[in-house]
Amino acid sequence: MAPEARASPRLLLRAALLLLAALLPVASSAGPPEKEVPNKPLRMRVRASDDRLSVAWKAPRLSGAKSPRRSRGFLLGYGESGRKMNYVPLTRDERSHEIKKL
Repeated sequence: MAPEARASPRLLLRAALLLLAALLPVASSAGPPEKEVPNKPLRMRVRASDDRLSVAWKAPRLSGAKSPRRSRGFLLGYGESGRKMNYVPLTRDERSHEIKKL
């Protein structure tokens, strides 16, 4: 049986909340605030194991270097509920992240 199939219900709940939180655009203090929110990431995948989640995604459409909707980065949100969320800032070039010690 695949490791993903043996994941605990709690870990799967975290994975589901991770998908709901998705990747939120980050406002950087290095420049002016972004006026437009970038498109959502494409083909987001989450793989769960006993103590970690692996998340991977493709860049959103219209995110080229000259696009007005290119973001400076994202916030990856995960947690057990909307009140108990953790956020990890990611650069605009990152396409995967591993969340450990769940």
